[in-house]
Formats: sequence, structure tokens, C-alpha cells
Amino acid sequence: MRCYGNATPHYGNATPHYGNATPHYGNVARCYDIAAPHYGNAAPRYGNAAPRYGNAAPRYGHTNGLVILCFSLFTLFSFFQMANIYFLPGGDDERNTWLDNFAAKLPLYGAKYGISAADMQAVQNGHAWWAAILTYQSQFMSYGNTITAFKAALRNGLEAGATLSPLTVPSPTLPDTKPQPGIFALVSSLANTIKNSPDYSVADGNDLGIEGTPQAKPDPSTLVPDLSVVRGSGGHPELKWHKQNMPMLDICVDRSQGKGWEKLDTSDQNRYTDTHELPPAGSAAVWRYKAIYKHKGAQVGQWCEPVPVSVMGGV
Repeated sequence: MRCYGNATPHYGNATPHYGNATPHYGNVARCYDIAAPHYGNAAPRYGNAAPRYGNAAPRYGHTNGLVILCFSLFTLFSFFQMANIYFLPGGDDERNTWLDNFAAKLPLYGAKYGISAADMQAVQNGHAWWAAILTYQSQFMSYGNTITAFKAALRNGLEAGATLSPLTVPSPTLPDTKPQPGIFALVSSLANTIKNSPDYSVADGNDLGIEGTPQAKPDPSTLVPDLSVVRGSGGHPELKWHKQNMPMLDICVDRSQGKGWEKLDTSDQNRYTDTHELPPAGSAAVWRYKAIYKHKGAQVGQWCEPVPVSVMGGV
């Protein structure tokens, strides 16, 4: 064995050392200073990086990569936090009331928050169309009830002294501007722009109606479906409800035939048409419906109160 200073070189399968480094020949490893490169399936490391040749994976700047990953996740989390639009009501009529205020107040803040003239006009157009179409929808729903009453009068006749009301199709009163699809996506985007501005104030947000608070999740054990039932197409009952973030609804019916409550169906939608055969022509019956939410195969919450609807036999 020969030694030079503190080093001890070895030949063949031995291990020479120069200073603090330990190179190896053959199948063993050579190390220079702190680095230990490996060939084949082994891994050389330079600084904090550890690239590998063969079947292994290279890693460069391990610490810096971790910092970048954490920052990216934080940014993504912040984005979704901002994207939660807690200030928008859920119902159409409630959103219409909210949009009345936002469209009226936005021009007061357009210059301060850099809202373009095109976006300001788009909000006004979208607001006008939303209000008009809700009004027209309400008129048409009333017209549907008129048709049902007219049909019943044709089939069953009228009470003494009653007259048959004429059918008058409602005419819509619509804006002259081009329809603006996606109005609530637009106002949500503008709200985020405003709230991200360095000039934003909570007072402005309250005035515009965009300073909402996170809504606490309801207790599932207290959820009750807001079930409503009307006579729909062909006189069949049409059931509607809000899903309240529940995936499914169990529906039961009592057809007043002495059988009590029977399972009707399970629906993953927010409406359901009961296509069961109607009573015989010239007769009527009262059917009652009740429902409860369902999640992962189990019923959740409380049954709603029974909702009755009158059904009549076909002609």
C-alpha cells in the first residue's frame, strides 16, 4: 500500500484516496470532494441536484423546485378562493334583484376600477335581457295555466253563469339590443377585477353587492327538499326542487287508493315528471308526493311535508 500525504491509492479493486476524495475503479464509486457520480443505474450528485443516468430520474435544484411547487399550489389555492362567488344569490328572481343594483351602481365605479366601456355596456345589455326574459317566462307560465283551464272547460263544461276565457298568447317585450349570454359569468369576472384592485374598499363592495362572506355548509341532517308539484304536459304531475348540493332525491307517492306511500323513483335531476296512468276519463284524484335527499346510497336529512296535486282523467 502506497500513501501520498493523507491519501492511500489502491489499484485493481482497491480504493486510492487523494485528499478527502475517494475514487473507485471497476464496480466501485469515485467521489471528488462531496460529489459522488455513479454510472449505469447509480446516481451522481452535484451540489443539491441528483441527476441519474439509465433508469433513474434526474432532479435539479431540489430545494428550489420545492419552493416553486409550494408557491404554485398557494397561487392556485388563492385563485379558487377568489373564484368562490359568495355574493351571488341562488334563485333567478333574487339574482335579478341583485343585478338591478349592480348594473345601476357599476357606472359610478367604472373609472376607479378600470372597467371598460364595452364591459359596462355588456352589463347593461345583459341586465335588460335577464329582466325581460324572466318577465316573459312568468307570463308564459300563467298562459300554460290558462290553457289547462280552457281544456278542462272544453272537456267538462262550465259552472252556471261562467264564461270561457279566450286564449291570448302573451307577446314578449324584449330589448332592442343583441342578447348578452353569460351575464353572471361576466359580472363575477368584473367583481374579481374590482376586488383585486389596490384601490378596493369594503364600502365599495357593499355598495355594489359583491362583498359577500363564505357560506357555512348546512348540516346534512337538517336538509329538507323544497318540493313543489304542478300539472305539467298532458296533465301529468311535474315535481321540482333545489338540489342543495345533494346528488339524488328519493320520491314517494300516495295516489289515494288505500295503498299508502309507495316508492316512485330516485332522481339525480332537479325535476321529475310522473308519467303514471291518469285516472279514468271524467274523474279526478288527489295525488300526494314527499321526498328526501339521498347521498352515497343512504337517505339524508328529513322528509318534506306531503305536497298534494289534483289530477284529472284524459278525454
